[in-house]
Amino acid sequence: MKERLRDTVDLAGCLILTLFLTALAAFGEALLCRLGAAWLAATQLYCAWRVLQFFRNAPSLQNPLVAHRHDLRQRLLFANDLMALSVRVSGPGVLFSAAGWYLSAPADWIVPVALVCAWAGMLFMKRDALRRKTAKLRQELLVLDSSFPPA
Repeated sequence: MKERLRDTVDLAGCLILTLFLTALAAFGEALLCRLGAAWLAATQLYCAWRVLQFFRNAPSLQNPLVAHRHDLRQRLLFANDLMALSVRVSGPGVLFSAAGWYLSAPADWIVPVALVCAWAGMLFMKRDALRRKTAKLRQELLVLDSSFPPA
């Protein structure tokens, strides 16, 4: 139950960030900034779609033990894929935005540097959070499989 609430909050966050980035893409000044914001909006929309796919693939099995085991495995796969998805998909958008800000105002070079540093910092925080989450999920799966071996 707590995990579903967290997934719902993640979905809402993706959609709110998509709206913000879409507005930035529509009303931004520099073309590269607008392109980067559009790329990031598409990235967030894709992440929201992945979370929705995760909701749809939730098991509706009659055996709660099998359903829980399936849910844990799906969450582990999703968490492992999320970091690679974040770097590969959002990276070009951040770099386009940083390049656009730098080219539009080279004297204000601190803004694109701060953008890239903030993005890198968020990636490091996400990496650590995902490491803890995957370790916890693996431990839960190990306990479940040792207590109730799959049939």
